[in-house]
Amino acid sequence: EYDWETAVNENISLYAKWEKGSYKVTFDVNDHGTAPAELNVGYLPILPKLKADGFAFKGWFYDGSFTNPANQVTKGSYGDITLYAYWKIKEFVINYQAGEEGVNNVPPVVKKYGEPITLLGAVYQRPGYEQDGWSTVDNGEKVYDLNGLYTDNKPVQLFPHWKKVAYTITYVLNGGVNDAENPATYTLDDSTGITLKNATRVGYKFEGWYEAEDFSGSKIAKFQAKTPYGNKTLYAKWSQIVVTVKAEGKSCD
Repeated sequence: EYDWETAVNENISLYAKWEKGSYKVTFDVNDHGTAPAELNVGYLPILPKLKADGFAFKGWFYDGSFTNPANQVTKGSYGDITLYAYWKIKEFVINYQAGEEGVNNVPPVVKKYGEPITLLGAVYQRPGYEQDGWSTVDNGEKVYDLNGLYTDNKPVQLFPHWKKVAYTITYVLNGGVNDAENPATYTLDDSTGITLKNATRVGYKFEGWYEAEDFSGSKIAKFQAKTPYGNKTLYAKWSQIVVTVKAEGKSCD
C-alpha cells in the first residue's frame, strides 16, 4: 500500500483498491405517517411505503416540489440523499339524487378528509311538496338539514326529504261574510274535494264561489286540489234580492 508521502525514485505501478461505499438516505414524510429510519446504503431496490389517516401515499420524490419521482436508489448512486413523501388528501363523493318524484339534475360534490362541507339547500322540486331536508334513501327519514354540515369521512348518497305544502285559499267576499268553516289552506290530500260553505250578505243571495274574478267558468261545487298547485283565490258571486212592497192596492219595486 502506497502512502503517498514516500519519494518515488523509479518507475512503479500503483493499483487502485476499492471499498464499497455507503451513503445516508433520509426520508422526509411531510408531516404524515411515520418516517422510516435513516439508512446507510449504496443500493435500495424497493422504497418503503407509508400510510397515514386521511391521506393516500403517492410515492417518493427526489425533490420537495415533487417533479422528480424516485422508485429506488439505483446501483451506482453516490452521495447522501433525501427522499420526499408525496401525499394526496383523501376525497369522498357526495351524490345528490332526485329520487322517483323529484325534478332537477344536481352534479356530485367532493368532500375532503377532515373538512366539513355544507350540504345544498332545497334544489329539487315536486308538485304539492317542498324539500325540507336530506335522506340517505329515497322517501326515507330526514337525516340532514338543508344547508347542514356533513362531517363524515365517507361517501354518501342523498335524496330530498319532502313535506306537503299547505297552500292558502283567499276569499274575495265582495261585501259578504265568510263561513267560519271554510278552510284557509289546502294540500294535495284535498284532491277528493272540499265542500265549501256559503257566504252571507244582507240583502243579497249567494250565487256561488268562482275562480275567475269576472265569474266566468263553472261555479265551484267542491274545491279540489289539482295541478298546478299553488295559492288560490275564490270570488263570491251575489245577486241582489228584490223586495216587493204593496201599498193601497198598488205595488212598487
